[in-house]
Amino acid sequence: MMIPEIDGTQGIDFRDYDCIKDLLVVELERSEFNGEHLSHGIFEKQPMGALVLYLRLEQKNQLVMVRLGRDVLEVCGVSQSTMMKQAMENTIKINPPVVMPVDTNGRFPYFILSNREGRNGATTITYPGMLEQLRKMAGMDFYVIPANIHEVLIVGKTENAPIRYLREALKQRNREMGIQQMLSDHVYEYSGRDKKLKRCLDEKKKNRER
Repeated sequence: MMIPEIDGTQGIDFRDYDCIKDLLVVELERSEFNGEHLSHGIFEKQPMGALVLYLRLEQKNQLVMVRLGRDVLEVCGVSQSTMMKQAMENTIKINPPVVMPVDTNGRFPYFILSNREGRNGATTITYPGMLEQLRKMAGMDFYVIPANIHEVLIVGKTENAPIRYLREALKQRNREMGIQQMLSDHVYEYSGRDKKLKRCLDEKKKNRER
């Protein structure tokens, strides 16, 4: 079992689920070209990346994130779904979502979504009920632009926000950003009818699917 050896963790029995369950959190990470890294831990696939399970340890005024190996499930005798559910509840409690409106002079709804700490805030897009809450705020279906691992941009689907412009803006942003900060190369969309977040297809691919 992967037992973290970190100063200040004495007294934490990493084999006892009751001892670690309140320390579990999740973070949304890039899944593209990251399969080997993800395979060594516990994660769930998401439309925009992978939710990865961590232990959040605050020691000596320093935040330490520890990734657990899959063998912890067998050692603790707990299912992955149970751990992930607990971790999500903890994450929401520690880092509630923060939605910041951006003034576009009425051209289209625009929000920046992050969390209270401003760290790995893109995870908030996976919080239960978050997508539908954003749709109510926007008053329409919307695009989701994974600006980086710390925040996502919510843009209402109108003629004033063409998808080709959003794609190009994301590509340019990713070119200027380090790989560790990147979340995805794609723009996503949320439909109130389907209640699903999915990757935006270009017009040629849409026509082939019809």
